[in-house]
Amino acid sequence: MGLERHPLLGAAGTLMAHGDSAGAWRSLAPLVASDPQAALVGGAIALQAGDTGGAIDALESLLSGPKLDAPSVDGAVVFAFSDEGMIVFDVNSLAGVGLLVYAYARAGRQ
Repeated sequence: MGLERHPLLGAAGTLMAHGDSAGAWRSLAPLVASDPQAALVGGAIALQAGDTGGAIDALESLLSGPKLDAPSVDGAVVFAFSDEGMIVFDVNSLAGVGLLVYAYARAGRQ
């Protein structure tokens, strides 16, 4: 199932398809604490929206909860950090580790 067809993540997928990463993050933020998929996807979207602190909170929430192995969303987490570089992860807890490291670096945390 694609993000746009997921019952909880669909609104964010639609907003992202229209280029509204800030709106997509606002729609996912309330779900982060209760849904690991929302935490992972929300963390990636928060980074795209420029909310590094929100991304860190979402990704830390993902990694402190139950392991996300087989999500109901097909595809990958793709984060383009420059015109020439991107990170691509399967949709699982390991993606949260890579994105969290990137978010920490962006925030100047060690």
